[in-house]
Amino acid sequence: SFPDQYDDHKAVTSFCKAHPYYFIDILTPKMVSNLFCQHFDDRLDILANIVQKLHTEDLRVAYAYANEALGLNENIDELVSQTEEHIKTFS
Repeated sequence: SFPDQYDDHKAVTSFCKAHPYYFIDILTPKMVSNLFCQHFDDRLDILANIVQKLHTEDLRVAYAYANEALGLNENIDELVSQTEEHIKTFS
């Protein structure tokens, strides 16, 4: 459950770091799409490369590229596993 944002700022920060994609799970696909469009305007080159890698290679390569291009340090194995499970569940 999401901590009360008015009671404990540290708990909210900790929760968001532990569950960085929490809001994507509760937002509508249309809202996520709109947010992507709004915030990727200046990084369309990165988005295009991610899409190309998904099309020509695989999830692992796309996540590795996103990690590097965006300066992230996400666990690629975990992300690939979660994405494959999500695809399996909703296909």
